[in-house]
Amino acid sequence: MRPSVAEAEKDLEALDRRVVVELTANDLRILLGCLRAIEYQMIVDNEPYLDRDGLALEAKLKTLYQLALQG
Repeated sequence: MRPSVAEAEKDLEALDRRVVVELTANDLRILLGCLRAIEYQMIVDNEPYLDRDGLALEAKLKTLYQLALQG
């Protein structure tokens, strides 16, 4: 059974909802390593595995990681 338009819109709205997650600096390091691996594979395969949102998330996590290391 296909979801209704209202259900689909509700699902999309949920993607914009903010969540609070406690991560250690090591957790950020691991996530950034995974994203770097995906970026590398994008080059090797010539496939856009990360979209604009994924690349923006990587930049945000890099900033958070640098701040965590400083303080």
